[in-house]
Amino acid sequence: LPILAEVNGRSWLVSPDGHPFYSLGVCCVHSRGYKARGLGYSPYQRNILAKYGSKEAWAKATHKRPLDWGFNTLGAWSSGEVHMPFTVNVGFSGRHWLKGKMPDFFAPEFQQSAAQRADRVSKRYRDNAALIGYFLDNELQWHTDWRLGRPLFESYVALPAGAPGKRALVDFFRKRYGN
Repeated sequence: LPILAEVNGRSWLVSPDGHPFYSLGVCCVHSRGYKARGLGYSPYQRNILAKYGSKEAWAKATHKRPLDWGFNTLGAWSSGEVHMPFTVNVGFSGRHWLKGKMPDFFAPEFQQSAAQRADRVSKRYRDNAALIGYFLDNELQWHTDWRLGRPLFESYVALPAGAPGKRALVDFFRKRYGN
């Protein structure tokens, strides 16, 4: 498993034998799959159980596959069934983007929620030697795309005048444009 080492005042991931470690990962490696709408079950999970007989047998076969394809790390939404170095998505936005709603990142409530989330996630993984890092969030709605709701900027413009995010946006424009 990679370790963190300091080289010339900078932190680097290195292999246990001291060579530089460049993490190249793939996300969503797990045996459960996703439930298909209308079916109420995961066809993927049923197929892997039919093919391999157990999650453990699937994990053993799957462990080699990413390595053969040049990946050396599992990204977020992967399970611990396949034993490789991995990363975790903390998801500070609270995954509201799935509903088209973003939190007010400047509000004290968000700061409290983020601190609680970071504490919960870090406690879950702090003793796992295969964890090489966290990323803060994923697929924030910077602009209109396939998800519901408006882009992040429009969400902040629509906040009430006294909302912390709206005040931060107005302050930003005042500093940049003077009025």
